[in-house]
Amino acid sequence: MSAIVVFLCGLATALVTWIAVNGAARAEKIDPGRVPFAILIFAAAVGTMAARGQATADDLSLAATIAGVTSCAIGDARTGYLFDRATIGLSFVLIGLAASNGHVLSALSSGAIVAAPLAVLFVLTRGAGIGFGDVKLAVPIGIGLGSVGGLSALGIAFVSGAVIGIVLLARGRSRSNVFRFGPFLAVGTAASALTPIAAVIR
Repeated sequence: MSAIVVFLCGLATALVTWIAVNGAARAEKIDPGRVPFAILIFAAAVGTMAARGQATADDLSLAATIAGVTSCAIGDARTGYLFDRATIGLSFVLIGLAASNGHVLSALSSGAIVAAPLAVLFVLTRGAGIGFGDVKLAVPIGIGLGSVGGLSALGIAFVSGAVIGIVLLARGRSRSNVFRFGPFLAVGTAASALTPIAAVIR
C-alpha cells in the first residue's frame, strides 16, 4: 500500500507540473505537444523505487521531486524553456511536503545551496553557459533531495551533459548548437536519488 501511495503522489505531481508547463507554453503561443503519459508514469515508478517502498513525507517528497523535475525537463526539451509557473509550483509542492515533516528551513536552505553553483555559473558566463531557468529548476531539486543529494544531481547532470556534448562535437555538431540542460538535470536527479547513499543522507 505504501508503494502505491508514493507512486500516486509522484504521478500526481508530474501531471500537475505538466499542466503548469502546458499552460505557460500556450500562453507564450508555443505548442508543448501531447501529455507524455508514458514518461511521467515511468518517472513516478522511478520515484517509487527511490523511496524504497516507504511513504513518509521525505519519501513522498523524493518521488515528487523526480516526477516533477521530469515534467519540467520534458517541457524544456520540447520548447526550449523551463517555465517559472512549473518550477515555482513544484517548489511549493515540495515545501508543503517538507512542512508536514517539520523540515521547511532545511529544505529552503538546501534549495538555495543547490541553486547557488548554477547561479554563479550563470552570472560568470552572462547566461551563455547556463540558462536562468536551470538555476530555478535547481531549487526544487535541492528542496526534494537535500543539499548533498541535490549537489550530487548537479554533478551527474554536468558529467552526462559533457559526455553528450563531446559526442555531438565528434559527430560534427557546431559548438554553437544548443542542447537543453533540463533533461540532464532530470537524469541527475533520478540517479542521485537512486544511489545507496541517498537513503543514508535522508
